[in-house]
Amino acid sequence: MRKQKAVLILLLVGMVLITGCAGDILNTVTAEQQKIFDNPSRIAERTDSYTYFVRSGSVRGDTADIAFETFYGMETWWILNSNGDQTVTVDAVLDITEGRFKLVLITEDNEVEEIIGQSQKGSAAITVPNGRNRIKAVGDNATGSINIKLSDYEDVSVTTN
Repeated sequence: MRKQKAVLILLLVGMVLITGCAGDILNTVTAEQQKIFDNPSRIAERTDSYTYFVRSGSVRGDTADIAFETFYGMETWWILNSNGDQTVTVDAVLDITEGRFKLVLITEDNEVEEIIGQSQKGSAAITVPNGRNRIKAVGDNATGSINIKLSDYEDVSVTTN
C-alpha cells in the first residue's frame, strides 16, 4: 500500500511539473511577438524580438541548419552588404509541421520581401539592392526544421548576425 501511494505521489508530481513547464512558453511569449508575422513595418525594425521553446542547430557563414519548436517573433540570421544590385541564390529545405514560418529580405530602405515560407524545398534567386540588407526568420507558433544555404554571391558580403 505504501509503495502504491509513493508511486501515485510521484506520478502526480511529475504531471504537475510537466504541465507547469509546458505553460511557461506562453508566459514568455509577448503579445507583440505574437503580432509580428503579419506586420511588415515591425519585421523591418533593426532590433529582433523572438522566443523559441526549443532551438537546436545554428547559422554559420552562409548556412542555417536549425530545428525548433514554438518559434514566435523575428530573428536576423544574415546581413548582406551589396555595392549595387546583386543576385544571391537561396537554396532551402523547410519542413514546418506547425504554425507559420517565412524567411524575408529587408532592404536598406526597410522594404520587406518574402523569400520562402512554410514547407518548401527549392531555390530562389533574390535581388539584393545596394546597401545593408538583412535576412530574417519570422515565426508564428512555428515548429519544424530548416536547412538553408546562400550561394552565388560574389559581390555581396554575407555575415551572420
